[in-house]
Amino acid sequence: MSRIGKKAITLPKGVTVTVGAQELEVKGPKGTLKTPIPHGISFKMDGEQLRAERVSDEQAALHGLARALANNAIVGASRDRWMSSASATRLTFRAGK
Repeated sequence: MSRIGKKAITLPKGVTVTVGAQELEVKGPKGTLKTPIPHGISFKMDGEQLRAERVSDEQAALHGLARALANNAIVGASRDRWMSSASATRLTFRAGK
């Protein structure tokens, strides 16, 4: 069971999503991004939410992956940056010490 795949993605204001047969097109204030849709996964708009659905349990890993890629495209098309400077500082480290 993919818990990530089951979560709905709420679209921010100014972002539109076009669901194609093999790709998702996300348009927002920061540009347009396209994300491939794996075989066996489909996306459906439910009001202001985007939902990923799978055909069978064999695509469980791809279900979560496709949803995560779609969410990243939506965030990328709607924001300047996805990480605050404080979070970026926590990710840096020194090698050799």
